[in-house]
Amino acid sequence: MTECLIDNFFKKNVNSKIFHGFFKRNGGVSKDSFKSLNCALMDGEKKTNVIENRKLACKKFSINPSNLVILKQIHSNKIIEVNKNSRAKEADGMISKDTELALGILTADCAPMVFSGQKYYGIIHLGWRGLFKNIISNLVRILKDKKEDIPNVYCSVGPHLNKQSFEIKKDFIKLVRNQKPEIEHFISFEDNKYFFDFSGSIKNDLIINGFKEINISSLDTFSNNKDFFSYRFSKKQNEVCGRQISLIGKYK
Repeated sequence: MTECLIDNFFKKNVNSKIFHGFFKRNGGVSKDSFKSLNCALMDGEKKTNVIENRKLACKKFSINPSNLVILKQIHSNKIIEVNKNSRAKEADGMISKDTELALGILTADCAPMVFSGQKYYGIIHLGWRGLFKNIISNLVRILKDKKEDIPNVYCSVGPHLNKQSFEIKKDFIKLVRNQKPEIEHFISFEDNKYFFDFSGSIKNDLIINGFKEINISSLDTFSNNKDFFSYRFSKKQNEVCGRQISLIGKYK
């Protein structure tokens, strides 16, 4: 059986027609390294398995799989508006006001973020590259254009790579200093290693961009790799890595 995490803080504060879930990796049909709810089309994985896994995720919320929209994620700051007629496009975030629609993001250490305002709801694939490219401030610009009041937009960030698992090298530190120096204080030096507080930097970016209603999961995908796909863990094992799905949508 599929399992997904529901953020009760988010659920109780947004429109009652909004549904969301951060799925774990279990309860699907995929085998081996993709075991078992892999929702990403990848080399070595059967397309039929991915299609079935996506159907299982949609079934959890009684959504027609044909109304599931999944992006071709490119680690960018691009966010698009979608509707029932939308097809896969290159971007890393979606907003919509349509009903009977499910927006999906695939992750394995990056952070899935769902959000909901007065009229619009959406989802973001939030990796460190997207963070450095200011995807959150781009989201704010788009939501303001849609007349959403940012302090009243609720945000929920699902399981992702936590600080204790996010070891970095000096080239990463250089990138931070060149591209986003305001988050350098989220880098720490412990036991002769450098670590990046990804969770803290996400929360910081949300706050400075005007969001107030924020909840961030403390679950670490790396140390909980039996429940979640983790790219870093799989890489250490010299294995390929599947992707879990996160969804948000709105009932009619």
